[in-house]
Amino acid sequence: MQFSALCYNLLGEEPGATANYLTTGSWSQAAIKEAKKYCDPNEVANNKDSKYATIADPSDWKIKNGDAKFFHYCSNETIQGFAMHKFPFEVVPKGQELVCDMSSNFCTTEIEWDKYGMIYAGA
Repeated sequence: MQFSALCYNLLGEEPGATANYLTTGSWSQAAIKEAKKYCDPNEVANNKDSKYATIADPSDWKIKNGDAKFFHYCSNETIQGFAMHKFPFEVVPKGQELVCDMSSNFCTTEIEWDKYGMIYAGA
């Protein structure tokens, strides 16, 4: 339900509003699947072809500006074992909230809280 809750709370009622999603494994795939019920999410990058072992360089990500309200990623994909130890904050367009699923690692690393609009965790 958290995947839909973030859409309800962050997309607003603006027609055509959307969000950027970085797909790095099963949890981020579930998040973008749920987002498709509420908007036309922009998939920034997808590492499925590498079997979720690597991710494209941030300079190659297809980030949507303008009507995108937030940028979502999962910092640690427990099923495939992909983890982002250092997120490239500079790629998030100004005005977009950075949203992160930190379900499995928010107590294991230092977090730059001021960089995020929303951090959530499921149990």
